[in-house]
Amino acid sequence: MTSREHSSWRSSLWKELPNVTHVWPQQDKQNDSRFRNLQQVSVKSCRKLKALFPVAIATNLKMLEQLEVHFCDELREIVEKDSGGGGETKKFVFLYLTRLRLYNLPQLAHFYDGMFTFECPELNILYPFNCNKFDLFQTPQGNSPPITRPPLFSNIKDISKVKTLSMKSKDTWVLKSWLQQSEDLELEYLRGLMLTFDDDCLLTSSAAGSLKHLEELYVYDCKSLKDIVQKEQDDETATEEIIFEQLKRISLQHLRSLECFYQGNAALKLPSLAQTALFLNNYPELEGKWVGSSEIPVEWSLSLQVRKCKHVEAIFDVKDTSAKHDDPVTFRLRTIVLKELPSMRHVWNNDPKASPFSFPFLEGVGVQECKRIKNLFPASVPRDYLRHLDVRKCGELEEIVAKDEAFPQDANNKEIDMLFPQLTFMVLWALPELRCICSGMQNLLDQSVVLTRLYVFSCPKLKAFAADIA
Repeated sequence: MTSREHSSWRSSLWKELPNVTHVWPQQDKQNDSRFRNLQQVSVKSCRKLKALFPVAIATNLKMLEQLEVHFCDELREIVEKDSGGGGETKKFVFLYLTRLRLYNLPQLAHFYDGMFTFECPELNILYPFNCNKFDLFQTPQGNSPPITRPPLFSNIKDISKVKTLSMKSKDTWVLKSWLQQSEDLELEYLRGLMLTFDDDCLLTSSAAGSLKHLEELYVYDCKSLKDIVQKEQDDETATEEIIFEQLKRISLQHLRSLECFYQGNAALKLPSLAQTALFLNNYPELEGKWVGSSEIPVEWSLSLQVRKCKHVEAIFDVKDTSAKHDDPVTFRLRTIVLKELPSMRHVWNNDPKASPFSFPFLEGVGVQECKRIKNLFPASVPRDYLRHLDVRKCGELEEIVAKDEAFPQDANNKEIDMLFPQLTFMVLWALPELRCICSGMQNLLDQSVVLTRLYVFSCPKLKAFAADIA
């Protein structure tokens, strides 16, 4: 292939080439401009590849806009040092690079094995994931010897335009340190943040203010994390608010030590969370109730998913909250999914008084493998708009709705027996102790006039169906 043909390339994709050790031709010359017009490079599942670019090519990729490298098990560096490079500082300038994705590269240790500078002023997606040996940021050296191989960035200003950022533990620690030292510094373009972290807190309350434009927060596999936002000494008498003005999505998964979102006294506000979902997955140390004080802010979520939290006993703390709220706490939740919560006894605590919580938009509830729960709804929780109910493998569940003195009644004190006026879909699956939908109400099909799909399997004590279906 001629040099002119090479220079016409705009995009290069290399995928599932298990024996490839080099993508580009190996030459000793210091300057190779044959691929100068490349705009997109994607390399996936080239298991034996050890380096991506020769340095002579990398220094001439002036038009590069996107670089993605996935599942290359033996890749150790992005740019390979040439044999005659000596000790000079190489300059890598990517004026148009907007997207850098490095995914599942377990051996990737550095960008270039030598001194270099890296410029990408338009970068807006920086996404290294499962690249545990690769450092994004410059760690403060203190009295350590001078570095001979710098990380990708040495200053927070180098990522000032990044909109989506993924970081591992060490890089998260550096970023947190930068934010704490620069009170007037904001990552004003940052919209999405994904973190794997091994510390007891993610951000101090003051540093959180630097992320006020953040729209999505993903925190994953952080073994020691106890708080997302850590209170500071000033928080004890704080009158100011901690506001994530634009935060629309929170996903917290596999956080083994998480205790709460924020423990301080400053008001925590997430006014935009109404447009999104909150995922809570695998919190073995989280205890007690999640909603009722300020531990987990779900009031503004559209969807709540809670999974694998072995100590949680209730999700919504009706009992302890009723005395604290003169007006109902309105949740915008549309769906609730609860799975593998072995200690959970209640979704809503039973309370004979009116519930302080209002769920005017709730349409779907799914509960699975919550073996200690006895009933799903207390009578005080409205179910007027519920359309979808799916309950499976809850070994001690006896009834769906707990009947108590708060059960709704009409003007003549006659109990209103329409439990689910809008329910169209119901699954009751492998519930060995389920006796009824609600005590004293035997006619299931009268509980919803619009029920169109009903699935019942392995509920041997449930007798309400025989008369209905006959």
